Amino acid sequence: MLEYCCVVWHRGLAKTHVEQLEAVQRRAIRIVFGVTSNMSYQSVILLANISSLQARRQELSQIFFRKTAYNPDNPLFDLLPPSREDTHTARLRSAHLLPVPRTCTTRY
Repeated sequence: MLEYCCVVWHRGLAKTHVEQLEAVQRRAIRIVFGVTSNMSYQSVILLANISSLQARRQELSQIFFRKTAYNPDNPLFDLLPPSREDTHTARLRSAHLLPVPRTCTTRY
């Protein structure tokens, strides 16, 4: 439920909101696994065999981008700039298939 449509909203989360979401997951895990009361959050995640919500949101965003960027049938495919040719990217140190957008902020 917490991951619903996360590719749209997760980049806009403040650090406090990320911590609040992780607190919800931490609480749910502690309810399900009663023995985790004195364990750290990283240990609890390992015990439950899941990843943090932030890591899952990042992974889902990457999967969404790959499905959009490399599938010409996707309706969003036309919104992306054309990808670079293989002959050009083979000579670069950092070979990105799509051009990296220039921004005025240090966040991206």
